[in-house]
Amino acid sequence: EVCMVFNHVLRQHRHGDEALHVLELVPSSGLLSADAFAWDHVINYLELRSASRLQEFVAAQRTEKGYAPRATSTNETEMIRNHVVPELRRRLLPMMVLEVEGEMPSEEKLLDAMQRLNGALQVEETRFLSQLGLRLRGGRVAFLNALHLALRQNVLSALVDAEAKRAAHQWKVLQSHRQNTEKEFIEMVQRHTSDT
Repeated sequence: EVCMVFNHVLRQHRHGDEALHVLELVPSSGLLSADAFAWDHVINYLELRSASRLQEFVAAQRTEKGYAPRATSTNETEMIRNHVVPELRRRLLPMMVLEVEGEMPSEEKLLDAMQRLNGALQVEETRFLSQLGLRLRGGRVAFLNALHLALRQNVLSALVDAEAKRAAHQWKVLQSHRQNTEKEFIEMVQRHTSDT
């Protein structure tokens, strides 16, 4: 159902929105077999264009946190992993979560979430990554599809959790009803036995 609704929203609105046009339609087997989005792998989507700007950012961030800026590190991969990815995660993670209240969100709510995620990535790419001398490897398409797959996985897991809670609640109510019925039956039998 999650894939069907997301794919329907994409088909309905992709021609009017350029950012939606590049998103892939995901079959349910693709969603279920896909690995969970891992922020550790975000580094694979980033490409360094200017090491000096990245080093300036890392030095400024260390100073801001109260650490002494140490000699410039030559390991750009570690700088990206330790300083850029956590900041990118902090900025994008709120857009990757959609409140699900026990049932599939409406098409309008899904479309809004998808557009917010697209807009957030575009902002981070132009205002954050480019200032650090980084860009998305191969453009925005691969990373955007990975983020949208994560959004779908979040909705799916929220629905599964909500269904599990509903089933547990129903089981608890059923057990309580059974216990009350047994208690009433035993009391009725005891009254009937004591009357005779």
